[in-house]
Amino acid sequence: MLLRRPRLDDAQELFEAITSDALVVRLVGWPRHTDSEATLQVLVRSDDYWREHGVGPFVVVGSDSHSIIGTTGLSLTANNCASTGYVLARAAWGRGLASEALTEMVRLATRLDITELTAFVHPQNLKSIRVLDKLKFELRSTERTEHFPNVDGGVACSVLDYVRVLR
Repeated sequence: MLLRRPRLDDAQELFEAITSDALVVRLVGWPRHTDSEATLQVLVRSDDYWREHGVGPFVVVGSDSHSIIGTTGLSLTANNCASTGYVLARAAWGRGLASEALTEMVRLATRLDITELTAFVHPQNLKSIRVLDKLKFELRSTERTEHFPNVDGGVACSVLDYVRVLR
């Protein structure tokens, strides 16, 4: 897999592979996109974030297909901390790419002198919980509440808040 900064012309491919797929986005904290314009607007905000911070979202590109198969990234928070996560297209599930993408975010955060990397996960997302455990993230709290618009009518629920201390 390869990681690169998203481009505005990625909107249609991202929409088709990820943001419109109800199963793929079921347990994420943003609503499923109903058209590629919604995905394009996310990419515009991504460009702005990159310009302001020098880092941000990445697209995950299959090294064999050169197609977009996922997203990951870093979002800077306070005091040398950042948050991360990933979303993979169904075609990429079960191939170890979630671990690979998250490993790259840990490496990048380390190079950027980030001291703490966080990730939150819906409690039903057992595969992501295993990935976080495998990469030595530790459960910090279950007291955080997030809105998951694609689950159970969009009701807020408690999430698992994971952290990995990098130095």
